[in-house]
Amino acid sequence: MSRQLTNSAIRKQLRRLTHIVSVLKRGDMTAQEILRDLEANSRIDGRETSCSARTLRRDIAILREDYHCPILYRAAEHVYYLEDREWNFQALLPSAVSNDEALALVLGGKFAQDILPPTISHGVERAVDEILSHHEGEAFLSEQRIKSLKILVSAGPVLTEVFHKVFDAWRTCHCLTIDYCDSSEKHVQHLIEPQSLVFYDMQWGLKAFCPKETKWRTFLLSRIENAYEMDQTFKPDNRYIHGISADNYFQFPEIPEVKIRLSKAGNRYAQAHPLHAEQKIKSDGQGNYILQVPKVSKEKAVPWILSHAYPGDAIPLEPKKLVEALKKALRSILAQCP
Repeated sequence: MSRQLTNSAIRKQLRRLTHIVSVLKRGDMTAQEILRDLEANSRIDGRETSCSARTLRRDIAILREDYHCPILYRAAEHVYYLEDREWNFQALLPSAVSNDEALALVLGGKFAQDILPPTISHGVERAVDEILSHHEGEAFLSEQRIKSLKILVSAGPVLTEVFHKVFDAWRTCHCLTIDYCDSSEKHVQHLIEPQSLVFYDMQWGLKAFCPKETKWRTFLLSRIENAYEMDQTFKPDNRYIHGISADNYFQFPEIPEVKIRLSKAGNRYAQAHPLHAEQKIKSDGQGNYILQVPKVSKEKAVPWILSHAYPGDAIPLEPKKLVEALKKALRSILAQCP
């Protein structure tokens, strides 16, 4: 090859070349269609691939001359096409993907498919497919094995347009003004710093700092009705971000010294779905178990107790405040049963 891959400009060009080949593998394309696809890809993954018509012509010439890519042009229809759609571009590049890197790509692509909006996940999946299609370890990650990897999750309802605005502001550290519908169904507006984007309990949320209120809050993306990116940027508070956990993600008042009696099935559930990071489980010597939690909110504990497969697998013992909260929830359910 007459060009060496030694600087960021060449790496940027390689991303474009890879994407052009990937686009043409999907079918015949006019120059304008290829340019639109390159621009759309830039918006999706944040890595620049858009270019001018002149640059596109130069890239196609490089693919033909330097890499002997079988790109042809059909003048009657003004389209470019690959004479051989099985042509392997990645095999000509010096860098290879290791098995560990390939596994990371597969897992990332699978999760992206289920928890990100299609406009973002499609770009991730396409990039993963393109890289893995040329991965040498075929026995390690065969197509059938990849398809048998099932990740059965759902991210819940999030407006795609809202997700994009929030995602971009989080990625670039820009403040947001959001129209928010809170838990009491009150419509309010907040100026926030989207410090951490969090996927928790099968839904997307933000851990954000509110400068006007000078406090941290949690916002569910499903409750954001619109978002407006501001010119103002913020500095990530890494100390706070690193401290975010399932125990402090929601900021409800917590009840101390919680005890819950578990059946054998309840014990298995508690091991698989911890109520608290510092929970302790001990046998009571009578076939059941006692779950002890230093502190937890009733907003988290009551749904956790009700989520057990069978009634009686988890029974709150202490304190009385938690017992009464569960009774209230059960009475509310019974009152609404037909």
